[in-house]
Amino acid sequence: MGGGVAGIHAVTTVPEFRGRGIGTAMTFSPLIYARNKGYEIGVLVSSEMAVGIYRSLGFQEYGKGYIYLWQVSE
Repeated sequence: MGGGVAGIHAVTTVPEFRGRGIGTAMTFSPLIYARNKGYEIGVLVSSEMAVGIYRSLGFQEYGKGYIYLWQVSE
């Protein structure tokens, strides 16, 4: 949280526990916390798999972007 925006990052569940509402709960809980602290905007980057979860929580697509990974080669 900062700059008036609450960010959600790196929400994931292991495959055998998907579809049980765990990802939704892990996303919703910090949003409620942020709202109680006065935040009115939440942002995140979603995988294709999680788009439905975030839409069900009220998120709307705002734009599309790219994620880059830098990794040291051995």
